[in-house]
Amino acid sequence: MCRKLVSLVLVLGMVSAAYAEKNLLVNSWEYPPDLEGWTTYNGVATLTTGATVGNTDGVYSLQVNTPESWWNEGLMLDLVPMGLVQSFADNYAISMDITRYAADWTNYGGWGTNHQLQILINPSCFKPGSSLNWWALGNKGAWNPTMGDSTQTLVWDYSAIKKDLEYGSSIFRIIIQDFYYMYSPGGQWYIDNVKFIVPEPATMALLGLGSLALLRRKR
Repeated sequence: MCRKLVSLVLVLGMVSAAYAEKNLLVNSWEYPPDLEGWTTYNGVATLTTGATVGNTDGVYSLQVNTPESWWNEGLMLDLVPMGLVQSFADNYAISMDITRYAADWTNYGGWGTNHQLQILINPSCFKPGSSLNWWALGNKGAWNPTMGDSTQTLVWDYSAIKKDLEYGSSIFRIIIQDFYYMYSPGGQWYIDNVKFIVPEPATMALLGLGSLALLRRKR
């Protein structure tokens, strides 16, 4: 029995170590005014570092101001010059904390009642012959001023498209769009604690239990 417990601890330890090794904090904006590789998408939104509100990791966050617009405005990270392509390839999802304060809304009613964010990956990242193009990882979050101040951790899983990606692409971009049915409700929001991550810890526990079953069968 002791040997089984020791084996389980070792297995879980190895899985945990692999999990920790692959998880990568990409941005926490702790050294303003460094934007840490992010630029505006469509050139209309403005990005400001050094915000001491909306921070969930450390002292600062990135403040994103978007205008009321009939197109999606947001921000973009080019992984190539930042040396983040391999880290993206090693992981399976993008996680970030997004905060909105009710007082920051500039538009409410009609189109602007359900603000969301979506992530895109640019087309040059896909292998020749792939049917995927400008792959959208889906809309996340749901904000409106009646909710009051709100922080949500959003996770976009890209594991399903990893096999279609060309990691040697010279342009490899992640684009976050301020989104509501092709409409930007305007106002400002804060982003912090951006990470590339592997499966949830619950998955690690299942892997550990599966490994224990294999060890028992082997005995």
